[in-house]
Amino acid sequence: MYLWGGITFGLGMALILIEYIIAKKKKEGFTRTDGRRIWGLFWVTLFVTGLVMVLIWMTPD
Repeated sequence: MYLWGGITFGLGMALILIEYIIAKKKKEGFTRTDGRRIWGLFWVTLFVTGLVMVLIWMTPD
């Protein structure tokens, strides 16, 4: 359960890092919209990680 939760969280954080790097390289730089999108990705990452862990926990052995 913890392994797959960690993998899911790590993939989400990698996606956030990629979004941040791309946002910094834009011509107009890092904007408020970019920050809101990254915060949204963070919350989605937490939700999906929790969902994965709960689903694994609920499956019978």
